[in-house]
Amino acid sequence: MKPRIVAFIPAHNEEKSIRDCLEGLGDQLLPNRVDLDVFVIADNCTDRTKERAEQAAKDFNLNVKVLITENNKQRKVGALNTAWKRIYGDTLDLYSKTLTTYQQLYKESIKAILGMDADSRLAPQALINLWEDLMTSRNIGGVMAKYTMRMLKKKSQLSKDDVQYEQKLASGEYGGPLTRWWTHQQKQDMAS
Repeated sequence: MKPRIVAFIPAHNEEKSIRDCLEGLGDQLLPNRVDLDVFVIADNCTDRTKERAEQAAKDFNLNVKVLITENNKQRKVGALNTAWKRIYGDTLDLYSKTLTTYQQLYKESIKAILGMDADSRLAPQALINLWEDLMTSRNIGGVMAKYTMRMLKKKSQLSKDDVQYEQKLASGEYGGPLTRWWTHQQKQDMAS
């Protein structure tokens, strides 16, 4: 089995952003002979996150498995634990420690785990850069990306007569003064 990078994407009602997130993964240049598997964890979703993720997987030719959680009270941590247990089994289960042959081979093929939010998008070549940093030395246990945020376009630039006004507004590309101020504040926090 080829070495692989596995992405965990916890997603709670992220139908508006999951496509962009997965498109960013689809645009990535992968290291030679390394596969990418994506686990989207649709966490207590009441929207169409699952369907949007499955469609984006087809559109961007990604190997995506959507895991569903219900009644998860641990929020993001519980969603991530669901994906972790899918690969590694439940380490706290005292009675069922045996992995199938496939689970064992798959587990051994994972060389890196990427955790990312469903409302984020990787910059071009982010995976190959993170991979190269991770593989430079045997004593490196993890690497971290530098986050930046895209500034929203001004909502006032949209014409209310535009037949696609509601659709463009719902896309998340446009924002009012408060949204743009909040994005600016988040950019400042991440820059420091």
